[in-house]
Amino acid sequence: MRFGVLLLTLALAAGAAARQKSKWVRVYTFDDSVIEMEEIQLSFGNFGRVRFRTVFRKPRPLPGKPDVNYKTLVEDLEIQCKEREYRLSEALYLDEKGRAVHSYRARGDEEWEEVRTHMMLKLLDPACRMIEKKKI
Repeated sequence: MRFGVLLLTLALAAGAAARQKSKWVRVYTFDDSVIEMEEIQLSFGNFGRVRFRTVFRKPRPLPGKPDVNYKTLVEDLEIQCKEREYRLSEALYLDEKGRAVHSYRARGDEEWEEVRTHMMLKLLDPACRMIEKKKI
C-alpha cells in the first residue's frame, strides 16, 4: 500500500513539473538571430504579460559596457492589445553559457509606448493572438 502511494505521489509530482516547463514559439527569424515567445497559461482581458527571447548567433557587446558580451536577451513586455501599447517590465541579458550578465527591472510607473515600428508589430500581433486565446 505504501509503495502504491509513493508511486502515485511521484507520478503527480512528475506531471506537475512537466506542466511548468516553458514552451517557446518562434516568432521571427533573422540572419543573425531568432526571436521566440514563451507560451503563457492564461491572460486577463485585453492585457497580458508576454516573454520574448532573442537568441543571437554570435555574442554582442552589452550597451554601455563593451567589455561584457551577451548572446541571449529575455524581455518581459506588458501589452495592451486594444490600445496597441506596450512597456518593458523586465530584461535579462545572458552570456553564451546562460549566465546573467545584466538585468533590468522597471519601476512600475513607466509610460505605455504606442507600437510604431515594423518589428514591434511583428511581435505584438502574435502576442495579442496568444493573449486572446488564453483569456480566462
